[in-house]
Amino acid sequence: MEERLMAFAWEFLANLKGLKGDLGTWLQGVLPDESNLNSINGTNHVGLWYVPVTGVATMTNLPPYAGAANATLVVERGPASYGFTTQTYTVMGAIPAKWWRQMLTGSTWSAWKRLDNASTLLADGTDFDTLSGYDKTGTYYISSGTSAATMINKPAGSANGASLLVVRGGHAPGFGFTEQVFTVLSTPQRWWRTLISAGVWSEWDRIDGTAAFVLNSGHYGTPNAALIEDFKARHPVTSTNGKGAVVFRFDHGLTYLKSTILPMLNSGGRNWKCLIAMNSRNWAKTENSGMSQAEATALIDAGHEFANHSADGNPDGTTHKEMDSKAAIWDQIVVGKQELETQLGRPIERFIIPGTVNGMGGFTTGPSMDVYSSTYAGSVIMAFHAVFSGAFPNTRFRKLDGRLKQGQAYYNIESETVASIKAQIDIAVSTKTALEIMLHPRNIDQPGFLSLAGLTEVFAYIDTTVAANQLVVLGNSQALVATTEPVGTSLIR
Repeated sequence: MEERLMAFAWEFLANLKGLKGDLGTWLQGVLPDESNLNSINGTNHVGLWYVPVTGVATMTNLPPYAGAANATLVVERGPASYGFTTQTYTVMGAIPAKWWRQMLTGSTWSAWKRLDNASTLLADGTDFDTLSGYDKTGTYYISSGTSAATMINKPAGSANGASLLVVRGGHAPGFGFTEQVFTVLSTPQRWWRTLISAGVWSEWDRIDGTAAFVLNSGHYGTPNAALIEDFKARHPVTSTNGKGAVVFRFDHGLTYLKSTILPMLNSGGRNWKCLIAMNSRNWAKTENSGMSQAEATALIDAGHEFANHSADGNPDGTTHKEMDSKAAIWDQIVVGKQELETQLGRPIERFIIPGTVNGMGGFTTGPSMDVYSSTYAGSVIMAFHAVFSGAFPNTRFRKLDGRLKQGQAYYNIESETVASIKAQIDIAVSTKTALEIMLHPRNIDQPGFLSLAGLTEVFAYIDTTVAANQLVVLGNSQALVATTEPVGTSLIR
């Protein structure tokens, strides 16, 4: 009965006439089953088509959500010579939707763009990076945690649950920027990022306020001041006698460090010292199991240093354990330091920031003193360590002025060419600054990383530069309070 009434209504409309002409020339009738909407683009297709629910499943190139419902398709086009065609597809019924697109050239259609305010279901496995530009603006939804878990490039650390993704972009062809706001509804969280340039997205930034664990009052500056005084007493100011300096830092990888790198630091007349960033719960990992805790203590007694790199204990051998709560931050930073001191039987003065995905509750990479004093992670780092690493601007080449340096950046050489490394050393020489050379020992000789032969060449270049009286090699903490001016302190090499 309903289908007969619909057919009658359609015939009635087709017979209407008015001031603007015969409506029947505009009403095209029923769109045939198995229609390919990409082919509905000629002057003979212009008009209003009825799409019965029974035919929807047989058609191709429909909008992303066409629904199991009756619909209409409006096709508009100028004269044959004009070439451009537009389609507007309207889903009717309990879950309405309206979509629009245009044929740009020949047979090339733009993507369907949703015109109503409702959200569109994201297909499992959707890559968020592909949702950019004017054609992809709109609101999308993820129906379940199972579906959310399949999504690609959604915020790392976000809960898997029913979610909304809002995409906004400019209309002008030359405006390539896009922003995305991702909201988890089942476990309330909100994240934000922007498309900076073609294919380059900013990092996801959590913006619901719960990611940054800000202290209720004060910070831990007072205990840090006391620790700094103790640090200075143990590491008096050293002079480079007007020369630049290099220092070494190795992040875990004790097995390769013991077998290969440490012998290199002590060969050919060298007596170079290094800082080793270590996790208290990672001794059993293959990259570290080749060195015992007693051997590590002997290195400290020989002039090398160990720094707290968080407790970690992550079974994944390539990443550091996340710190997504105050309890986790305290456990990884404070308890980790206490464990490392117990294992080595020596005080631990320094903290080296581990690479994490969720940014340690707003702390991220330690880019400024502000995050140390305003975030929970930064404050507990200062409370229990005299010196801490970071990413303060313009600190790769450290001034040698005798003043303690905090939050200093480093130079990771493991993915660099030998020529590039030599060039950075030359800058330290010419500017009379200190350069911290860092790498993960486990990556040496691995595909895409520096080879042992390359590292050997770098060490030989340092030897040559030192022999030319242009450079000195300092202990890592020693360089933090070194100066180019004479202070009457013997130079330790």
